[in-house]
Amino acid sequence: MIAKHLLQVVLSTAYAKLRHSNLSLPRPPLDGPAAISWLDALVTSRHVKTLFFLYLSILLLPFDTAVIVLLWLWSRVTDYGSIGPQKTLPAAQRKTVLITSVGTAQGLTLARLFHRAGHRVIGADTEPLSIGAVSQAVHKHYALARPPASTALPLPKNAADNKYIGGLLRIVRAEGADLCISASDNAHMALHDALACDAVESQTFCKAVRSGVDDARTLGDRALFMDLAHRLRLPVPDFAVVRSREQLVETVEERRGQLGPGLDDHHDRPLRRYLVKPLGVDDDGSGGQQPLLLPRPTRDETETQVAQLPLPLPLSTMEEKAGQNTPAVLVQEFVPGHEYCSHAVVIRGQVRAFAACPSSDVMTHYTLLPTGSAHHAEMLAFTRRQREGDGDGDGGHHDRRRLLLLLPADDHDHDPDPSLELCAVECSSPRAHTAAVLFSHTPALVDEYLWLLGEDAPPARAAPLTPSHRRYYWAGQDLFDLVLRPWLSLARVTTNDQLAAQLDEGWASARLFASRVASWKDATLEPWDPLPAWWLYHVFWPARFIRLWRDGQRWSRVNVGTGRVYKA
Repeated sequence: MIAKHLLQVVLSTAYAKLRHSNLSLPRPPLDGPAAISWLDALVTSRHVKTLFFLYLSILLLPFDTAVIVLLWLWSRVTDYGSIGPQKTLPAAQRKTVLITSVGTAQGLTLARLFHRAGHRVIGADTEPLSIGAVSQAVHKHYALARPPASTALPLPKNAADNKYIGGLLRIVRAEGADLCISASDNAHMALHDALACDAVESQTFCKAVRSGVDDARTLGDRALFMDLAHRLRLPVPDFAVVRSREQLVETVEERRGQLGPGLDDHHDRPLRRYLVKPLGVDDDGSGGQQPLLLPRPTRDETETQVAQLPLPLPLSTMEEKAGQNTPAVLVQEFVPGHEYCSHAVVIRGQVRAFAACPSSDVMTHYTLLPTGSAHHAEMLAFTRRQREGDGDGDGGHHDRRRLLLLLPADDHDHDPDPSLELCAVECSSPRAHTAAVLFSHTPALVDEYLWLLGEDAPPARAAPLTPSHRRYYWAGQDLFDLVLRPWLSLARVTTNDQLAAQLDEGWASARLFASRVASWKDATLEPWDPLPAWWLYHVFWPARFIRLWRDGQRWSRVNVGTGRVYKA
């Protein structure tokens, strides 16, 4: 009875608030499953979602403003929250460092580290409302033109044909930059950054932390990466490139009934199932959605599902090199196991810094794997082997978006035994992974980048530099996922038992949020540099939601930390 009355109140209030708007909503039913269906349609409307988040930003504005002002004042008095006192370097030792995509979480992390180390940081972004533009760590900020949307060969390589490269060259010359670091987390940008860094090094005295164009193309294409890993004799799942629906059906059907990988004969080996993926990494795809596994129980069902796939897909680099003009997709075996990702900083062919953490489709938390664990050691060895096999540049960022560890079926605590097996699923091109935020409180990372400016190779390390702090999150993301979402779900319950269960879940989620606030580190908020966090929630995201609303774009969810919007 209580749940029923609560549902009626929520529905009536929602309808009263929206009946004078432009939304064409019928009067809600106030009882039974029809009410739940009406509410589901309401809360999933892109208009309502957008209005809700805009309203939430305005509602929290006074509180957030007060908090960041108090944190900033307190940090000025106590140096609270910093990684130590800011260094003051002699002019001869002070470097000018240009960081592109400084508005990303990883770009802001690097800017803060170089700033605290006493260097001069110049930021550049294609995003007009970049959070890096308001950071205390960025001495000067530039807006860059967006690079061409196409990545088809040949790409314009000179400043006259490419405004992005031309703008970057002008900044390097105007500021006298010594070092240029690309912090883009976008696969499309990685290729243009590789071209831009080639131009910077060939036309100026500035050094660039980069990988070559071939690296960017190979690691940004799923099929090319899988082919490379296979040639290097690295473990990869079964895969094939197909160019028609008929070929897709035949590919998965001829593998029907085959056993998938297993650790040994004592564990069940499931039948092979396959995922269908575009060849290029889709940064704006539908995150968190349930993947389609093929083949289906019958061939007819498989053909029906394949007929509904969004083909044709964009051309891949593999097709272009082969001179083929037919679209293609990657058919890749689905391998069950724990997913991990890694981020490596490679300077002059050496892995100088490395971090690995559990992965997911939409990453909103970063928890460092223990450096002494078998997981960490195996992933580092994999990265080194792959780097030795494909490197064509002096250095850069290497992001392994998904690596799978196949563990025994009874392993639930991620404590592996010697039988663990690593399997490479995909790479997100040689770009800066958001997992770089794990290094936010590791000032020694700056010295690793600066080795690129010396004449000699850096001394060999027994082990790469690893982060000093283990857990990072975004308070805004968790505020919604752990606090607001469970309580908003109360409106969907129809019985007292459901209400009691939902209340228990809400309190448990709230306690989890409180524990993270107390013991984890927010990836954007720094007490000595609080404005980017305020800007993220009260300028960047509101403006982004308004643009989505204006352009009529449908979205399913967002990732606060990466600034990514996933299409509905």
